[in-house]
Amino acid sequence: MRSQLRKLGLPNLEEFEESGKLELWDCYTCQLGRKSTEKYALESLKVADLSIWWSKMQVSGRPPDPSMLRTFDDFSILSRFNDDKSWVELVLTRLVPVSFLRKETGIRG
Repeated sequence: MRSQLRKLGLPNLEEFEESGKLELWDCYTCQLGRKSTEKYALESLKVADLSIWWSKMQVSGRPPDPSMLRTFDDFSILSRFNDDKSWVELVLTRLVPVSFLRKETGIRG
């Protein structure tokens, strides 16, 4: 991911990460049954686990930030670990509304 962002013209990724302006989340390693070495990573893609994790994030999260951009490139991977109704419900009731509530811009695929 970092090398791809550098190719797009973001050479100071470490500076952005250290300042909290950029968070790169590892949502892949848990699919392999391994623990990630990244600072930000999910431990499970099961809806029950994600729902609890998301609730904790919102309580302990940062204040609203209109300059924040959140992108999620592919929610469909959740169908590998959950039935469709469960993961669509999670996205619609937890993940999508957060951008509005936190005054952020969200792009989801």
